[in-house]
Amino acid sequence: MYVDTATLTSVLRDAFASLIAADEVDVEAVTESGEVEVVGETWTLHLEGLPETLGAWLAIDDEPENAADIRAAREGAMGTEAMAALVQADARIGGALAAALSASNDPLSQDLAAALCSPTPNPPGQAPPG
Repeated sequence: MYVDTATLTSVLRDAFASLIAADEVDVEAVTESGEVEVVGETWTLHLEGLPETLGAWLAIDDEPENAADIRAAREGAMGTEAMAALVQADARIGGALAAALSASNDPLSQDLAAALCSPTPNPPGQAPPG
């Protein structure tokens, strides 16, 4: 799906409206460079390459060294409300966010992509069914 910086910024601001109003998240766009960042207290989602090819990565303040701890660290940093907002935003742009995160070479970003693609996001600390 084609997504430009203005559209992506609008979709993200709509999805994160309650967190923005509570001053817990900020959505920042740099139209000239095609970059957008969603910044929470302990995490940052960076999006770039718009409108040609969406690239994305997630960073959290306390990234774990052990791959087995990635999911719990991401869930603890982001929280359920931010995750729900990302699920909503990703659905509105046809899964482009999950696809970009999945294509990254970053395990934390790929974990977020998998969570976005999960049919029912799990509560923090709960393993996926199956």
